[in-house]
Amino acid sequence: MGLFRISHTRLFIFKWPQHFNGLVWVFSLMYKIYLTAFLCSTAIVFSGCSDTTEAKANNAAVEQKVPKQPEKLAPEDDKNLTGTPVLGFKLRDSTFDSVKKRLTDYQVDANNVSYAGGPLLENDGSGFNIDGLVGTQFGFDENEKLVYVWMVLNENNHMSHETYKKIVSYIKKNNYKIVREKAPFVGDRETEFVTPNNETILVRSPHMGGFKVQVEYLTHEFSQQRSQSQAAQKQQKNTAESANF
Repeated sequence: MGLFRISHTRLFIFKWPQHFNGLVWVFSLMYKIYLTAFLCSTAIVFSGCSDTTEAKANNAAVEQKVPKQPEKLAPEDDKNLTGTPVLGFKLRDSTFDSVKKRLTDYQVDANNVSYAGGPLLENDGSGFNIDGLVGTQFGFDENEKLVYVWMVLNENNHMSHETYKKIVSYIKKNNYKIVREKAPFVGDRETEFVTPNNETILVRSPHMGGFKVQVEYLTHEFSQQRSQSQAAQKQQKNTAESANF
């Protein structure tokens, strides 16, 4: 461009270099690329957030659909278990741990095991709300299932055998079969029951037993194990005695 006059004022107009137009085009292209990349990355971020939110919602829905497992009932509270009831427990169903949890006071006989090979628990009779109960013992098998219960009570009237008769009447209410009954005027009194589960209940009032009533609940297997063990012990004693003659 040339020089020309406008109102006596000189105006200089320069012609831009040719390479400057190329730079403008390059910068324009870079800006378009940057803008496109920014929009795409923003879309990806929002898309990612949306997927994460949806995943969390799906996980929450799944958690809500999965039902919580009910707490396992204690054997004593499980109505599907039909073991013979005694002192709030169940023969064959109650366990060493479940019995311990419900006893207000107990001792573990660490020096001995039951005839069934399991642990022994002893209690002073407290916590059962039974008049005259002064002691209990619980025997378990190798699987720690309850197989034996023993209790001892003070006889309230040794002349009329009041406590003995009361206990027998309580057990009779369960309609257990009486297989043996002994009631002499003078001497030991005994009543033996059999339960529908083939378990034995024995109520005894020894004549020379210090005016006590003893009650036993035992499984058939425990009864056999005890008999075998006692027979073996007797044989060993006889053998030891005979060696002296």
